[in-house]
Amino acid sequence: MKMLAQKTMWLGMVLVLIVLTVFGVAMMGSVLGSKPKELPVALVILDQPAELSTGGTFTVGEMIREKLVSNPAMPFAWHVVDSEEKARKGLDKREYYGAMVIPEDLSSGLHSR
Repeated sequence: MKMLAQKTMWLGMVLVLIVLTVFGVAMMGSVLGSKPKELPVALVILDQPAELSTGGTFTVGEMIREKLVSNPAMPFAWHVVDSEEKARKGLDKREYYGAMVIPEDLSSGLHSR
């Protein structure tokens, strides 16, 4: 009980709490304040158009590309790449932070459902 009555013990506890609070707020500021901007990401569109019964074509890959590339609110700088292999090489060279690959049968798979 005598330990709780000492002023230096309470002062030490308050100082430790203040230091922990300052470091916690400083760390939260650096984490919450960071927003990605124009991260280079490879976009590989392997999708082949599906033929519709009306005679037209159904190209989901191109629709996705148009939506992604034309959206300025996204924090990515999309780089359209011809093949998955080129995207992997770019990732290995650290030219891109990530890659999105649209598979070959996306349009035909969605059309058949």
